Amino acid sequence: MSEYFGTLLLLTVLGNFLLALVTFVLLGKPSSIEGLLARLTGDHCDWHNGKLSETDKLRLRHLGFRLGRILLVVLFFWSFCTGMLLKWQNVLL
Repeated sequence: MSEYFGTLLLLTVLGNFLLALVTFVLLGKPSSIEGLLARLTGDHCDWHNGKLSETDKLRLRHLGFRLGRILLVVLFFWSFCTGMLLKWQNVLL
């Protein structure tokens, strides 16, 4: 049972780290993942060919920032769950 819990704990902490990384990239510099945002909105072909206008790029940056704010709430909840999991197992980092 403890080996499964250790795996669950490792996946939870790693997921927390990756979620924090994506969240802070979206909040700090959403233009760094502009290609992924263009793929989500269906503008990937225009982005790949370099045909996105400045207004489209600005729209993608605003979308990234809004997604970052939503993910920030998810990150707080996920971090709380991770903390409860650590507390439940009496593991102190």
